[in-house]
Amino acid sequence: MGATSIRISQKGKNIEHAFRLAQEEAQRLYGIDPYNGQINNCELWCDVTEWYNEAKDKNTFINEWLKKIEKRMVVGVKLTNDLYLFFGWAPE
Repeated sequence: MGATSIRISQKGKNIEHAFRLAQEEAQRLYGIDPYNGQINNCELWCDVTEWYNEAKDKNTFINEWLKKIEKRMVVGVKLTNDLYLFFGWAPE
């Protein structure tokens, strides 16, 4: 099976909470199929906020990280006090 790149923003108390809420919403909307191409079939690999904030071109930064991580991996970025961005590869 293949993988599709995902980019999802989600509010939460912290990065783990926001990730869990994003997974719960994806499961509610798309079900539990392990190949539905959604974040609920991924793991939060790491927080890359510090590097993201230092990057001059945010899209290039995201694309470079997508080259580094594997299927079912997602990295997160804190955008504001309660808003997070997650991107990675979801199995489909």
